[in-house]
Parts: sequence; C-alpha cells; structure tokens
Amino acid sequence: MKLKIAIAGLLSVALNPLLAAEYGDQVSSQNAFTNQSSMEAGLRTALAATSEGDLDLGTQSGGEIQELYADIRPWLHYDFNADWHGYLYAQLFLPTGDVLLDQESTGGNSDVFFGAREFWLEYSGFTAYPGEALRVGKQRIKSNDGLWWDQDVEAIHWYFDTTTLQANLGVAQAFDTYRTDDAELRNDLKDRMFAFASLSGNIAPETRIGVQATFADDQSSDAQQGSFYSDDKLSTGRYVWLGLHLDNGFFDGVTSPDLAYWASVSWLKATQDSVTLNTQKIVTGINTQDTSALAGDAGIRWRLPVNTPINAGIMIAAAQGGNESLYTQTGLQSNRSRYTGTRASFHRFSEALRADFSNLVSTSIFISLPHETWDASLVAHKIERYSTDSGIITGGTSVSPATNSKEIGQGLDLVLSYYNLDAVVPARWANDADSYVRLRASVFNTGDAYAANAQDTLHRVVFEWIMRF
Repeated sequence: MKLKIAIAGLLSVALNPLLAAEYGDQVSSQNAFTNQSSMEAGLRTALAATSEGDLDLGTQSGGEIQELYADIRPWLHYDFNADWHGYLYAQLFLPTGDVLLDQESTGGNSDVFFGAREFWLEYSGFTAYPGEALRVGKQRIKSNDGLWWDQDVEAIHWYFDTTTLQANLGVAQAFDTYRTDDAELRNDLKDRMFAFASLSGNIAPETRIGVQATFADDQSSDAQQGSFYSDDKLSTGRYVWLGLHLDNGFFDGVTSPDLAYWASVSWLKATQDSVTLNTQKIVTGINTQDTSALAGDAGIRWRLPVNTPINAGIMIAAAQGGNESLYTQTGLQSNRSRYTGTRASFHRFSEALRADFSNLVSTSIFISLPHETWDASLVAHKIERYSTDSGIITGGTSVSPATNSKEIGQGLDLVLSYYNLDAVVPARWANDADSYVRLRASVFNTGDAYAANAQDTLHRVVFEWIMRF
C-alpha cells in the first residue's frame, strides 16, 4: 500500500508541469474547497425480458432461455472531505429463471441473488488537478475498446484523467463474487494476480496515441504426476500483454469527430502449465508450453454530410491461433464498446455468438443513426477462425467447431434505444450514464466449422427498460 501511494505521488508530481498551464484556474478553484462531508445516493432499476436460443445448437435437450428479470442497483457515494471519498454499489437480481448476465466475473447463468458490485475508498489529495486519485477496493477497471479491461475487480488503482493525458497504474485480483447465490469465480480468474498500466495522450489535435500493459500470474499448480488433483483449474501460467493504439476519439460515441479512426496492436508472451487427468482425477501428464502471439484491431467510421446524422463504418480484427501462437485475452475484458458512434455499447463479435478475441478473424460493417432522444445501429459480422489447430471461446454457444473449416459464420445485430432526457442525471462515477428503453436483437448463422447435426442459427433478444431515481 505504501509503495502504491509513493508511486502515485511521484507520477502526480511528474505530471504537474505538463498540466499546470491547462488546469491552473481549476487548481486554484479546487484549493478553495471546504472539508465539509456530503453524501449522495440513488437507484438504478432495470426491467427486462430476454430470449436466447439454443446454446447447444440442438445437439442436446434444453439450452434455450426465455425469462424476465428485475435488476435493482442502489448506490451510495460519500465525500468525507475534499480528498477522501467512498462508494458502495449493490445489486439485487430477481429473474424468473436462470439468466446469462454479461460483464460478469462468474461463469454460467445467474439466479436470484444480492451482491456487492463495487465498494471502494478513494484519495484525491496528491494534487489538486481534476481526475486524479488513488482508489482501493472493488471497482470498475475499464479500457475504451473493451478488449483489455472492463470488469469489476478488487484493485489498488491510481488513475489520472484529463482532456489531454490519461494514465492508469494498479494491481488487481478477484477474491470472491460477493453474491448470496452459489456462483463462483470463472476458472481463469481464480488465484490470478494482475498488474496493469496505461498511458495515452494527444500528440496532435484529434490524434491520440497510447500504450498499455498487463501482467497476470496464476498461483502455481501443486499437481504431481500420479497424484490426485481436486482443482477445477487445469491450466495456470504467467502472461504479459503489451499494446499500442492510435485513435482520434473513436469510442467517444456521439462526441467523436465526423471521420473517426482506431488502430491497435497487441502482443502476448506467456508460459502455461496444463494438467491432464484421468476419470479418477489422477494426474496423467503435466505439459509446459511457451506462447508468443499477436492481435490487431482497426476501424474507421464516417458521419455522412446529410441533415439526418448517419454513421457508416467498418471494423476488422484478427487474433492469432495455433499450438504455440494462440492469443488469449486478459480475462478482465467485456469485448463491448461504442464503436458504432452512438451511446449504446455493442459486443465486437456478435451479440448472439459473443466470441472471445482469440484465434479469430472478424469483419464488421455497420450503419447507425445517432439522435438526441434515440439511436439505432445495424451491424453485420463475418467471423472465421485464424487457425483450425485451435478452437474458439464463445458465450453464445457451448458447442465447439468440429470440422477443418475456418468458417464460424455470419451474424446481424440490431440495437434500438430511446433515451429519457428528463430522468435523474447519474453521478459522474456511474458506469452507465443513461436512462433508456433498449432493444437488442441478434441472429448468427453458424458456418461449416460446426458439425452437420448442429442447428444453423443462434439468436439473442433482450428488451431493457432502465430507470434512475
């Protein structure tokens, strides 16, 4: 803890000269703040209906979901004084049956539960510049593209966020789901420690460059040849991700430039230990493998010069696959972003399929209509495997490719939103800033990579009514 505070303090001091000119007036104003405490509270309520079909592609009985749910999230923010702040964000989830929730650290579907999504304490007294603080506790760690970080996780996190310079530095580890049901952490998050950092800034007007890094270390397995092994986590490792990106506000939604672009490249270096078991859970093999892999993502979006705002664009992404070149993500990603230029976030690799960015080649073309009170987006996807030597990971189906074909399939996403401009304005720290009614409808036609007896179509439809009080 002392080390993190020292690092944050040194970084803050180093950044002071860079920002003094831009934020001098704001600093003087903030120095006049009193030390009086204050409290804010609110409620985010969602009523929704969801239909998701057949996760097993017809290869097994069941697998379909048609449910209703209420998602009630109260929050409380407390300013102890000008420098110290605390936040609690809870969740009461009330479905009619099992429902698959996005952006969760748990695996599988969710039933009725009460839980804590965020709880943190923050100190913003290193400098008086706005947007700089050290935050400790369970919090949202997020990157704009959603391909690196977008998860609630326990962390010690220093961040610096201004109009010209953004920085993050922290360590994180998921210890628990903090829910009353029996949901457990996903296997890839169990006993995994993260260190992460990012730095981005404007090198020219409407030109931003950034670098980011993540290190992940799983606790070493105690597996021994011929011994009994009770852990469900069969693969552990040490991972380093390095990334570079260039953009001009591509993920800023309706405030992005008329011609917006994004380009990124990521490199993964990893050493993984995999355990092989027999039916009695006796270790029959331990394999160590080194991996080096690349991934890239690029997009361009143009706002047409017509009276009615219309965006059109394309996104292209590729992540290596294969035995020694399989790119995998950090485990903290959501793969959701506002790449269509509206206020609605989309899954980058089909709302119905929800593929991970691993052993994947994806092309998405889209058109969107942003408006003050409503927006609409239509996205067409074509998805393939990078290599037939590896499978893919998806949230929309439990069935793996079964042939030598690379063709995963093609999909279509439609998202319609209506925003309530008279609703309660959310707090500045809220992750979801709007009150709205939204329809997400997605269909995905599976390709030749799947077995002949598998169904040809996946679908997912979600209707949400989000209210704030």
